[in-house]
Amino acid sequence: MAGLLIVGLSIISFISVRWLTARLHNPLNRITALSREYALGNYKQDTDDFHYQEFKDIADSLSSMADTIDIQITSLQLEKLRAERSEQVKSQFLANMSHEIRTPMNGIVGFLQLLNKSTLTQEQAEFVRQINNCSDVLLTVINDILDFSKIEANKIELESRQCDLVALCHDLILLFKPSCDAKGVGCRLEVSSLQSLNVECDEIRVKQVLINLLSNAVKFTNQGEIILSLILQSRDEHQTAVVLSVKDTGIGIAEDKITALFNPFVQAQSSTTREYGGTGLGLAISKGMIDLMGGTIAIDSELGKGTEFTININFKSLNTQDASAKVEQSDEDTQFDFKAVDKPILIAEDNPINQIVITKYLTQIGLNYELAENGQIACEKTLTQDYALILMDIQMPVMDGLTASQNLLARPDFDTPIIAVSANAMKDDIETSAKIGISDHIAKPINFAELEKALAKWLSQQSLK
Repeated sequence: MAGLLIVGLSIISFISVRWLTARLHNPLNRITALSREYALGNYKQDTDDFHYQEFKDIADSLSSMADTIDIQITSLQLEKLRAERSEQVKSQFLANMSHEIRTPMNGIVGFLQLLNKSTLTQEQAEFVRQINNCSDVLLTVINDILDFSKIEANKIELESRQCDLVALCHDLILLFKPSCDAKGVGCRLEVSSLQSLNVECDEIRVKQVLINLLSNAVKFTNQGEIILSLILQSRDEHQTAVVLSVKDTGIGIAEDKITALFNPFVQAQSSTTREYGGTGLGLAISKGMIDLMGGTIAIDSELGKGTEFTININFKSLNTQDASAKVEQSDEDTQFDFKAVDKPILIAEDNPINQIVITKYLTQIGLNYELAENGQIACEKTLTQDYALILMDIQMPVMDGLTASQNLLARPDFDTPIIAVSANAMKDDIETSAKIGISDHIAKPINFAELEKALAKWLSQQSLK
């Protein structure tokens, strides 16, 4: 009897344990399944099928947490969309601002270049020089804003070309010496015994960084001297390690201000902008450029005694023989007789001032031309006249330059080079022109030396056909 009772109790206990386990195991599995669904991002799940309040409370807590996460994710997605839209608006604003400022600047800079080639009295030449300095400052501000936006958007790509760093430094000293002489400040170059140092780098960007540093040195130094130095640390067939530094005896920088000096829109003192001018972007841009080149830039300064900026950077090595060959080839490429071109240049440009600037310049170098006030007229003119080359503005009424270029390049027998001459100077604008098939892109305000080089390149190719 006792045995049967024990067996009966054992069976009842076993069944009870199985029943209780099932009752507990099922909601635990459901909790586990809910957690997995939430982990996968499926936050809308049913939590009403729990029989025990304790499990329902756990499920409700998980559901509440999931709802909070879902709300936060939705909020982040909205913020992301707002940020993207804000970035698009900012990019469009900068592009529009660039265009609107560069268009009148093209007239100012263009006429200044034409004036410099004319006969001027000494006083007039000085007036032109001062106006040119002011226009350079304005253009520097514009370029600083655009360069900073490009660095923020990771849209700057470095070019690689042959560069003699010693010659580059000599040119910069010659550029800043008149400003230093006017202030009674010394300005010299230290290169030890180096006669030349040929490397491959983005010469324009290296020069831009050093100009930023030197212009700051001149701006903040009223006595003493400014020293630009170039030191060769090491060199092999692959890399050339150099140290570039700009040292001055100017007002210096307080120690607590140094760490923030490479941040955008930051200057050493709040009164600095009022007293010395500037956007506060130069050093932020310089650091961004050096970072892109894989180098480092550091500051050593003492308030009232001066400042030294030091750049450590590795450039790709270039042997002397290759450098000489490239220089000879470059010299040959620039030799072109414009007067020998027997076809006119077509200028598609709607702005009357820009028309005067470009036509005066083409006349000076011996080229004939015809004008078209918009893209549609340019397309019509090409049906009845052969042109050696087309200078195409981009933003024009009736038909813009991009549409006109697409129409022309779609013709099966059209092989005339098109050079975009545009105030649209952003990288995206240049890439868009290239994708269409436009041969080259010159940004406004036009640098006549750059334009002449482009004209020589494409006209010489046309003469070989």
